[in-house]
Amino acid sequence: MRRTIYIVLSVLLAFLSCERDGGGENPPTSGTATINNFLSFDEATESYNLLGFSFAEARLVSILESTDYMTVGCADSVVNLQTNSYLKSFYLFGNFDDAVTAETVFNTLNSASVASWSEWANPVSENQIWIFRTGKKTYAKLWIKSILIEPTDSVKCTFDWVYQPDGTLTFPGK
Repeated sequence: MRRTIYIVLSVLLAFLSCERDGGGENPPTSGTATINNFLSFDEATESYNLLGFSFAEARLVSILESTDYMTVGCADSVVNLQTNSYLKSFYLFGNFDDAVTAETVFNTLNSASVASWSEWANPVSENQIWIFRTGKKTYAKLWIKSILIEPTDSVKCTFDWVYQPDGTLTFPGK
């Protein structure tokens, strides 16, 4: 009887010590995201809020609560990307005539060398590929898939992204 109890307890202990699905996993390092410049009122903080995209967290984050993100802006129908890192963080890798070419280049872009960074991405248009440097000096590559500008200079920007959290400019292939 004792032997059976020990076996059951051993199996139970082994089962409970295993990580569950999602437990301890890192956020995704690639995906598709949409950011916009729409302000929303946050009743908890009683202030207006804008969402930016965090590559490290792989999600939209409040600019009131996060410190390393990318946002989109628009002035006179010219779209730009900014960050709060105080680093020159953007490098235009290329402009492409169509989505097929941009996607091919994006998917085969495994490494990059950047001679000079810009403070912001400006102007941003569809089928561009950008390299982004976070405040922690990790990197992401972006393919701007679509941009929707409204007459009020409200803008939505959708992009595919691949994030390299190890601080190198080497990106995994698709």
